[in-house]
Amino acid sequence: MMIELTNVRRGRIFAVPYRANQAGMAYAIPSGCVVERLNPGQGSQVPECVPEFFALDVQGKPASPNAPREDVFLLPLSGIYRTPSGEAAAVYGATVHRIN
Repeated sequence: MMIELTNVRRGRIFAVPYRANQAGMAYAIPSGCVVERLNPGQGSQVPECVPEFFALDVQGKPASPNAPREDVFLLPLSGIYRTPSGEAAAVYGATVHRIN
């Protein structure tokens, strides 16, 4: 199923790609990006449990683990999708709109 992602709030949507159950470097994806929803078992590179939230710092960038808690904003998990690059990724901070 194809999905269009739009921002939950002003700011960015982030994708965390997975390979061999290991998280890769998070990257921003644009609002309006079209992705493929992965059904259970399709995202074999993604572990069954991924973090429910993604932390951003006050500048809107991925927060470091030692960032002060009051300076961190949490984006909720939107789901596991195949991104336009072909990677299976956990996507945070998006609302989803089914397009087919």
